[in-house]
Amino acid sequence: MALKNPIRGIVVNGFNVSIFDSEEEYEVHITLNAKRNINENLDKVIEYLRSEGYFDVDKDIKVVGLTFNKDSDLQN
Repeated sequence: MALKNPIRGIVVNGFNVSIFDSEEEYEVHITLNAKRNINENLDKVIEYLRSEGYFDVDKDIKVVGLTFNKDSDLQN
């Protein structure tokens, strides 16, 4: 599956979102700032994007939630 046509820079409820489109499905990457209520937050973001017309109804949506440890070297 080749991911193409990325849409980046979307912010939904404070979460950074990137959408990648392939022939079979969408892959949505959501950066979460807390590990609490992950499923609820992911559902809300996907429902908002769906209501705004980002997805065709005929394709599946694969969701990848990303969190980062605040003590990580990635923030330096």
